Amino acid sequence: MSTKSIRPARKASRGRVIKIESPAPVRHDLRVLRALRGITRAVSLYSRKLYTRQRITSPQLVCLLVIAEEQSITASEIARRVHLSPSTMVGILDRLEANGLVVRQRNRRDRRTVSITLSRAGRAMLRKAPSPLQDGLAAALSALPETEQATIADSLERVVELMGVESLTFDREKTGLEAERMMPT
Repeated sequence: MSTKSIRPARKASRGRVIKIESPAPVRHDLRVLRALRGITRAVSLYSRKLYTRQRITSPQLVCLLVIAEEQSITASEIARRVHLSPSTMVGILDRLEANGLVVRQRNRRDRRTVSITLSRAGRAMLRKAPSPLQDGLAAALSALPETEQATIADSLERVVELMGVESLTFDREKTGLEAERMMPT
């Protein structure tokens, strides 16, 4: 069934009345959803490629980059910055620690606080690591003017904000979410 709308009739030059059909309204919500699905798929495929070549996933690499920025940071702060659940963050840190890329150290003043730092191997990994972005995207972005790069980043950050990612709960009991069944993070 067509959902085309009909514009009001108007008179043609010879006195005939013609009806002009206008195209269906643009569904921006579907355009956004398709774009997000495309981005999600591309990120997942690149993460698999990265894991095959470097033995590290995109989420692991992004976490290493965040740790490198701060030099010492808590797991909950990393999780907040990269939009991962605390339980996912623990799994990533377990794998990074098992691979000798990070060191966990309990705070002497407050034993509840654990700081994460890069190991020598972690710093070496970052020196040789590719961009956490898909190769083609990283090259295309760097070729754009700075203002356009900033506009793209601002727009994507706005999408994250509109989606309410910061306010999402990651409590499986409250959300009913199953454990993530993708590749290792």
